[in-house]
Amino acid sequence: MEIGRAISLCATVLSLLIILLAIIALAEPWWVYCESMMKSGITKRYQGFWRSCTDINGQVACSEIRSDDWNDWEKVTLAMVLLRIFFIAISFIMSITPPRLNKVKMAGAGINILAGVFFMVGGSVFGAKGKDKNLCSKPYLGSCFILGIICLILSFINACVFAAATAIKSNRRSSVSIHQQILDVNVSLRRKLIERSQVN
Repeated sequence: MEIGRAISLCATVLSLLIILLAIIALAEPWWVYCESMMKSGITKRYQGFWRSCTDINGQVACSEIRSDDWNDWEKVTLAMVLLRIFFIAISFIMSITPPRLNKVKMAGAGINILAGVFFMVGGSVFGAKGKDKNLCSKPYLGSCFILGIICLILSFINACVFAAATAIKSNRRSSVSIHQQILDVNVSLRRKLIERSQVN
């Protein structure tokens, strides 16, 4: 397998992985987490965008969160996370385009960076405001938030992979072009030498 195709395959796999991890992070309720000691035992509370759960001594009860109950900052975070998933899906489509379309691959790199920026904005808002959820006295950012950060890092890595695939294809094309020019010059010089030898 040539290196350009291997790198394009890597971009495709990374795009799929990012989509999968981002959907898991969005769907699960582990964005904010806290534990507190009660008379009845240890109480764990965790919340995401769609559900809020309470675990008292292993007994878990979850309730759905309606969009009417969201704060403005939660809406901003959700919008940014959804935009990130949308742009990574576009990036995936771009990763399966034919290898000769370098402009599409470069656009894929840009879209991965844009997806990362969307999560940086949403993640920053959530990181600053997420602890204001009043779940308990000392809430923590949960594993889904960390999974979002991992997706952010993978988005930037994927942008580099897209750029590398484009650079390799551009270099290969330019080296073929230079090689062809050298051959053309060589052929024309031979013709001139043959013509001169025939004249003499």
